[in-house]
Amino acid sequence: GLAIHNLDLMASQIEKNKLDVDLGLAHEIQSMLLPRDFPTQQGLDVASHYRSAQKVGGDLFDVFEIDADRVGVAIADVSGKGIPASLLMAICQSNLRHFASDLVSPAKVLSALNEVLHVEMRPDMFITVTYAVIDVRKGELLLARGGHELPLLLQNDPSSLRVEFIHSEG
Repeated sequence: GLAIHNLDLMASQIEKNKLDVDLGLAHEIQSMLLPRDFPTQQGLDVASHYRSAQKVGGDLFDVFEIDADRVGVAIADVSGKGIPASLLMAICQSNLRHFASDLVSPAKVLSALNEVLHVEMRPDMFITVTYAVIDVRKGELLLARGGHELPLLLQNDPSSLRVEFIHSEG
C-alpha cells in the first residue's frame, strides 16, 4: 500500500513539475509581447514598470509607433488569470495594433476591436481597455476607454509634481 501511495505521490509531483515548466514558458512568451523598446519621437519620453500578479495573466500595456508623428498607447485587462487570459491578451494586442494602423480615432479602434473579439470570447470573459493616440507634432493626446479605469496624467511642473485623473466616458 505504501509503494502505491508513493507512486501516486511521485506521479503527482511529475505532473506539477510539467505544469510549472509550461507556466514558465508561457511567462517568457508573454514577456516577449510586452514592449521593451519605446518610440523615440522628439518631445516624448516613455517609461514603464510591469509586475504581474501571477506568473501569467491578462494584463496588457503597449506603446508603439503608428507613424512619424503619432504613438499609440494601450492599457488593458482581460478578465480572469492564467493561460486563457494571457492568450486572449495576445489576440487583443495584435488586433489592436492592426486597427490602430488603419483607423485614426481611438474610439473607432476600440469599436473595431470589440466587433472582432466579442465573437471569439467566451461569454464569461471580457476585456477593459484604454487606448490613446499621442500626436507629438500637435502636442495632443486623444483617448477612448472601453470599461477601463480612468487613466492618470502625471505633469512634472517646474514647481511641483501633479497627478490627476483624465476624465472621460467609458
